[in-house]
Amino acid sequence: MIVAYTSGGRTGNELYMFLYLLAAALEHHWNIRMWSFSSCHEFEFFGPGKGVCSYHPRRNKILYDFDVFLRKYHLFRLFGFFSRLFRVHLIYNQNLRNAELTERLRTISPMSLVLMNCWPFLDFDLLRKHADEVRKAVRPKKEYWERAAQIIEEQRRHGVPVVGVHIRRTDYARWRGGEYFFEISVYERCMRKISELLHGEVSFVICSDEDMTKHHFDVPCRSLYISRNPFLVDFSLLAHCDYTIGPPSTFRLTASFLGATPTFRIVSADCVPMSMDEFVMPMYTTSRPNA
Repeated sequence: MIVAYTSGGRTGNELYMFLYLLAAALEHHWNIRMWSFSSCHEFEFFGPGKGVCSYHPRRNKILYDFDVFLRKYHLFRLFGFFSRLFRVHLIYNQNLRNAELTERLRTISPMSLVLMNCWPFLDFDLLRKHADEVRKAVRPKKEYWERAAQIIEEQRRHGVPVVGVHIRRTDYARWRGGEYFFEISVYERCMRKISELLHGEVSFVICSDEDMTKHHFDVPCRSLYISRNPFLVDFSLLAHCDYTIGPPSTFRLTASFLGATPTFRIVSADCVPMSMDEFVMPMYTTSRPNA
């Protein structure tokens, strides 16, 4: 049994971690539980994902505080000695990453209890291998997913590609010193370039954490939809689009992954796609967890 916990994060981070864990569990037939997915009640789980996700904030905090204590007083090695006697293993994410972590888990007896602080746990190869199964195992609740599908279907009446634009600004004004806090004109410039690449035969769906109106976007296109829906409808909208763009964010990444939607990262104020080939499948083509 593997019990995963973390220090926190929002829905995108929680889902990001869970999807990689699920792929690894499918590969190695692990029994996993994730205690830190605070938004799990907003998702539906099917097949291999059913029953593996729960939210236990008190248990999660106890485990996190315990490994902080061990790290603070350099007691990991001592704990490791006693833990082997009782088949309990504590794995902290700064010790091992990705394939190394997968290899470490392979050496642990299936009868053991593994407590794993695993943000970020990334194994691109396994997620690519099990992508279809992982996508089938989890998605937002039916009310969000179907509302988004209905909105996108209305945009598809024009018979052109639908591009989801994820605009994230509120918390990004401070995160990393505002490195990815872009003016609306940056998104507009990127949309204009996409419109140029597609000869104006495109529809845009805007999902933003701020109120937007159409006057913010002077872009040639067949239609422009600005979402004012709950954030999990926005998440589902991005999943249903043909392409997505946005700054580095696990919210956009996980949505694009669940929808098998090629995506483009806006990483600087002058960043625009020079061809549609620059849109790539997310989450197993990058080495950065916040990509």
